[in-house]
Amino acid sequence: MAAKAGRVIAKKQDETEKFRKFFAVLDEWLWKKQQGKSVERFLAKNQYHSVAVYGMGRLGERLASGLKGSSVNLSYGIDKRDVPASFPIYRLEDTLPEVDAVIVTLVSGAEEIGEALRKKVKCPIFSIEDIIYFME
Repeated sequence: MAAKAGRVIAKKQDETEKFRKFFAVLDEWLWKKQQGKSVERFLAKNQYHSVAVYGMGRLGERLASGLKGSSVNLSYGIDKRDVPASFPIYRLEDTLPEVDAVIVTLVSGAEEIGEALRKKVKCPIFSIEDIIYFME
């Protein structure tokens, strides 16, 4: 019984940490936007004109929405689920078309996904956290 309770507590702690990181990323993103900074500007300034987004959850949707109609082409998304989108969605197992960069929008597990992506693509891979915290 104690082992089961321990697993439940650990799971809840993991979920709490995930939501804390999610909130921190969104808060920083909004703060940077209020300062006139944008993901699009960061990508364009660094010559990333076509990108893919891994993770089409809420952060991935916000990023896709922000890039729509911009100078940065969102070539495709990558997700393990079937996700309705106005651009192609691939799975990690698929052959992935070339892009200038891949942006991982997960706040938990981004390192592991980055490692898996390095075996699939030859371009730089960024976490959304890194872009948001370092964009000027």
